[in-house]
Amino acid sequence: MPLHDAFPWVRHLSEAETREFALELRGALSGDVEPEARRAAQSAIVSWRATARIHADPVQESDAARPLADGFGRVEVCG
Repeated sequence: MPLHDAFPWVRHLSEAETREFALELRGALSGDVEPEARRAAQSAIVSWRATARIHADPVQESDAARPLADGFGRVEVCG
């Protein structure tokens, strides 16, 4: 089954992003059927689907590409 059939939202990803998603998913699924492997596969799907949603919406994509005005703010050193 082609990746696009299983995950229709990958059409919003670039070729490089689609390849990266496929490799990440394959790595997660090639592990054991342990809960950690299942969580890794779910995490890959959820995070790449979110990326595809941003690419699908021109306003969100523009906002995501814009540099932050204030950086990440002040950093405090603890410890």
